[in-house]
Amino acid sequence: MTAAVIVLIALGIGGFLLRGRWQSRSEVAAVALTLVAGLSSYALTGHPGAPSRPARWIGEDPAVISPYETARTLLLEPSGDVGAWLTYADALGRSGDSLAAIRGLERALADHPASADLWIGLGEALSLHGDGRVGPAARLAFDRAAGLSPNRPAAPYFLGLALLRAGDPAAALAQWRTITPDPAAAWQALLDHDIAAARKMIAPG
Repeated sequence: MTAAVIVLIALGIGGFLLRGRWQSRSEVAAVALTLVAGLSSYALTGHPGAPSRPARWIGEDPAVISPYETARTLLLEPSGDVGAWLTYADALGRSGDSLAAIRGLERALADHPASADLWIGLGEALSLHGDGRVGPAARLAFDRAAGLSPNRPAAPYFLGLALLRAGDPAAALAQWRTITPDPAAAWQALLDHDIAAARKMIAPG
């Protein structure tokens, strides 16, 4: 699919959402613009013509970096429609069909535009499709999630995880420093593990 076609699809999605019967006109406008910007950015800066394939992330060994699936069970919605969409997208990504995962999550966001967890899933899927790189479209999705849930650790955690897998431990640490520690939380040990991994990657020798 060419970049021009993807941009036209993005504009079509935006127009469809804006014409839909939504309770909050301003909310859907924001979602439509985000989807348009994300798809257009991907078309112009990504590799839309490339076949889907698993990302070649560094540190796939869970002893180095926590796997996404483990983090998802601790930090994202585990049940209901949102949980089902995230599980579906994760399965597609694991099978190598990251583009289908992106399309599925975009459909889910049309029904659940205020779900920070779905925006995180979209950011993850876009990163996966870009060989593990956190491109502009993926970053936009993570930023949208952070704006929807500023007091939750999920958005900065998963953005940091994606950055660490992409080989940028300093940027990952910058994200994780924004998270308020919670020794009683189930995710704290996971965060501590990945902070240690990032510091080890930065340390000389």
